[in-house]
Amino acid sequence: MWGKDNCFYINRQIDEPEGSESIFYRHLHAYYEILFFFRGNVAFSVESEQKKLEPGDIVLVQPGKYHFATVGKETYERCVVSFFSSILPASLQKKIANIGPFFVSDPPLKHLFHELEDIPSDYADPDDQEIIFQCRLDEILIRLAEGANASSAESYNALTRSVLAYLDSHISEPINISRMSEELHYSKSHISNAFTKSMNCSLMRYVRSKKIMAAHALIESGVKPKKAAEECGFEDYSTFYRSYCKIIGHSPSRTEGGTFDASDDNHH
Repeated sequence: MWGKDNCFYINRQIDEPEGSESIFYRHLHAYYEILFFFRGNVAFSVESEQKKLEPGDIVLVQPGKYHFATVGKETYERCVVSFFSSILPASLQKKIANIGPFFVSDPPLKHLFHELEDIPSDYADPDDQEIIFQCRLDEILIRLAEGANASSAESYNALTRSVLAYLDSHISEPINISRMSEELHYSKSHISNAFTKSMNCSLMRYVRSKKIMAAHALIESGVKPKKAAEECGFEDYSTFYRSYCKIIGHSPSRTEGGTFDASDDNHH
């Protein structure tokens, strides 16, 4: 189900993995995503945290957070809710800014997710669907923000956590793995191999994606695309433009003009 203005998305998804283990959806995106897990043999990773999911678990992925699912050979079923922060009240945006990513559900949360899925069949009018969706989503997020349903997760090794922290603090600069090696006191090859093993993504691919997300946020705030590219360490605009279109799903000018929507990207 798409929202009236493509500002939110709800979908029940079922996959039958091939082989003993599959990696699903190694990516990041500019919108929020909530995953309600029904069944499967799944370990879900969000940045430096990972959790083996149990039926009823909830994953909240913040915009710009790299994530993926490691799926064993069992049916993988989940409900995915995607939405842009712009549809949330400012107070709620602030409340959920630093929560997650993993939660356990309770009967009220399960009921709210089922109500979200039933919106298309219960309400024919798109305006009514949007109003009901907004109410149910806000209540889900408020409940998650209260913290009672927060769930613990495993963290990656200390080196990977150190690399992620380093990148977060230097994302607007040209990333130099030689300098990172000196500051973290590990060899370049050890850093690169450890990161790729933990994150299922090469270090430089991750860096490029995070830089694009940082530039995207600047453009949304009113910074011109070329200026945003410069501020995020891109020396060549054409390289930035191609990477932006690939990761965000549309051109920087569409973001600048506010004409993008949630259908520009793939979902879980």
